[in-house]
Amino acid sequence: MKNKKKRNIIHCVGIVLGVLLVLLGGLLLSANLGLIPNFNRIIISWQMLLIVIGILSVFRRHFILGLCLIMVGGFFIIPKFATVFPEMFPCINEHFVSDYWSILLICAGIVIILYWLVSPRRNWHVERETTITFNNGKSYHFKNGKQHREVKSQFSKFHIFSSGDYIVSEPEFKGGEVQVVFGSSEIDLRRTSLLEGDTYLELSAVFGNIVLLIPEDWRIETRMDCIFSGVSDKRLVVNPTNPSRRLVLVGSCVFSGCEIKF
Repeated sequence: MKNKKKRNIIHCVGIVLGVLLVLLGGLLLSANLGLIPNFNRIIISWQMLLIVIGILSVFRRHFILGLCLIMVGGFFIIPKFATVFPEMFPCINEHFVSDYWSILLICAGIVIILYWLVSPRRNWHVERETTITFNNGKSYHFKNGKQHREVKSQFSKFHIFSSGDYIVSEPEFKGGEVQVVFGSSEIDLRRTSLLEGDTYLELSAVFGNIVLLIPEDWRIETRMDCIFSGVSDKRLVVNPTNPSRRLVLVGSCVFSGCEIKF
């Protein structure tokens, strides 16, 4: 059932990508033939790239990252539309970005509020207690946490235009997710251990950086989609103490970096 669901998502993303390419190609051809105004400055731009990646992220069910990419790309592409269609955007001038950039902060706040209000609270089949200790010495305790071997658990961190450092001190790490948009996050897993089998950690970064502090004897497999990004393992890797336990990194990085250190 889960594999079928994953295939359906990939199939949907493929169709959306094909439709977007057809539309973009049609617009470029029409502009070159003089049938419509020249859209080259709009279509061939980093802003449009962000919008396309955001749409694909939404269809891959990375809603927060997708919406953030669409908002950022859409905001910075408005001046380009104003140059092509000045009669439609009479109030847009060269100071638009500097005057209205705070709109992005307002939109980011709305997205964060909606995320915590409407995001589903999943009940996984394993109950546990989680303690997360911050660098300032404060500890936060979560009871009846959630664990799922293929997606994520209650360990969930989301940063937009911000950063955070966390130390996971629970006896066993059962997976989770970290999302970063224009920010950074450092997760210290050196005080915990893995469960038998595969434990999944979903990482999603857009114009951000994620640092994982992981023991040298952990087995790690990377299954991340990277666009103008990279994942680097800088540990001095040794033979795993428990070969049957493995940490699997999934998710995506766009104009970002993910570092694995000891």
